[in-house]
Amino acid sequence: QIRQVLKALPSVEVSVNAMATAGSSYLQSGRIQLLLKGEQLEVLEQLSREVAGLVEEVPGTIEVRPSFDQGRPDIRISIDHRRAAGLGLSTPLVASQVEMALQGKMAAKLRQEGREIEVYVKGPDSFKEGQLALGQLPITTPSGLQVPLDAVADLNYGLGPVSINREGQVRVGYVSANLSPGYNLGDITEEIEESLAGLELPPGYSLEFGGDVLDMEESFSSLGFALLFAVGLVYMIMAAQFESLLYPFIIMFSLP
Repeated sequence: QIRQVLKALPSVEVSVNAMATAGSSYLQSGRIQLLLKGEQLEVLEQLSREVAGLVEEVPGTIEVRPSFDQGRPDIRISIDHRRAAGLGLSTPLVASQVEMALQGKMAAKLRQEGREIEVYVKGPDSFKEGQLALGQLPITTPSGLQVPLDAVADLNYGLGPVSINREGQVRVGYVSANLSPGYNLGDITEEIEESLAGLELPPGYSLEFGGDVLDMEESFSSLGFALLFAVGLVYMIMAAQFESLLYPFIIMFSLP
């Protein structure tokens, strides 16, 4: 009903989900979850979009969303090693000065009247106003010469991940989806597996189900174990009652 009310909003993408369990993020919500594991974020982003496209083609899936759908704008600083080496600068040295100017670094600790005060060195906020301002950030060479940052590095706008998730110390990307009313989770899962059967993953990358699908598989596994345990327990009780190992088999296998 909420989806029906909100779908009339122009130029607005609406995603409606049931309340997720505590600790799960918004991007990981959804009845169907697919986990892509690997090391390179760029590869995970590309694979997640391919998987999301295949899942969207399965009837009954709605609100399909990869975890890389939202990005955070950032400025990427690429050091020109040839120009930097000519001035005696290394990548760690440039990175350290950029970090100090933008975020600040503790330079000393001042003790006064029994209190310890941390003293930070930080550049003016004017360097945060954009790419051109940041390019004029002065970088001090080992010889004492100051050069602007854009003299030894290329600055470009880009989109970075909002967060980097890991499971088992491996980077992971998510693709989440919900079900349209009237569709069964088990049937949709089978269709998604068939749709993804032809997807070729690079070496070192894996794809697996999570969310409600994983809960369903674990529930069936626990149910199967409980059923076998119950059958064995009933057999033991009947064997003790009849004082025979054969009669319980005859009785139990006649029931089906």
